Order: sequence, then structure tokens, then C-alpha cells
Amino acid sequence: MAKYVTILPNPNNKKVFADLDARKGKIEKALKTTFTKTGRYNKNYAKKLLELPKFGNKYQILPNRSSAPGEAPANQSGSLSRSIDFSVTKNRMEFGDKPRAGFHNVSHVLEFGGDTTIPMLGNIEVKIEARPHISKTAEDCDEKVMPLMVAELKKIDKKK
Repeated sequence: MAKYVTILPNPNNKKVFADLDARKGKIEKALKTTFTKTGRYNKNYAKKLLELPKFGNKYQILPNRSSAPGEAPANQSGSLSRSIDFSVTKNRMEFGDKPRAGFHNVSHVLEFGGDTTIPMLGNIEVKIEARPHISKTAEDCDEKVMPLMVAELKKIDKKK
């Protein structure tokens, strides 16, 4: 399994590398904590995007106004919102929509556009223009990652 940090000793700075090597476990823990905090923040942000007012069509069969192309999807049944999640392993964080039964490609089509069937509309085939929510979340939340990481790494020195 890949690791966050690989220490390569250099005879010119053995003390620095010995110090880094001693902190390697703490650095890896700090990065994992950062990934968890980032994933949680992204998940909440993406769900809030679905709740924002929408400016698309209002269909009688759907409970809420639909989103217009380019907007995050409207929350109609809650299924898309429930599918937004993240997972953290030792060396990375994955964030996005988890596939759900009966919605095999709907979230992908909503994100990027394309053809799909809509279960709430009687499985009719439709072409959907992109309604990004995961990529918008990643873009909007990107600036939060580095401060979280720096804060976690600073804690290492305080815990000596």
C-alpha cells in the first residue's frame, strides 16, 4: 500500500531526515485527519448545493422546481443527496456520488450531461444537459484543503 511520505536519507542533512522520519507516523495521521475533514466539508457543501433555489422548469409530477442547465440538480426525491459521500483510506480521500440501485448512471449524467432514463418520470428516456454538483463542490472547496492541512501539521510540533 502506498504511503504519504517516503523518507530518502541524504548524508548532508541526516538530522533533518531523522527528524522527519521520527514524525512520519504523525504526518500521515495529520494528512488522514485533513482528508476526513475535507470529505465531511465537501459532502455537506454538495448537499447544500442541491437545496439552493432552482430556475428550471416546474413539472407537475415532481415535487420541486427542476434545475436549469449549469445549476446543481434540484433535490426531488432525496436519493441524489443520500448518495453523496466520501471515504478515506490511508493514502487518499474519494468524494462523489455513490451508485444506488435503480440510479445506475443518473448522477453521472446529471454531473456531465447525456442520455438516461428517469425513474420518477416512468423510466422515460431523456437527454440532460450538465448540472454539475460534485465538480462545483471540488472547485469551490479547493481553497479549504491547504489551510486544514497546515493546521493539522502545525499540531505535530505542539504535541511533542
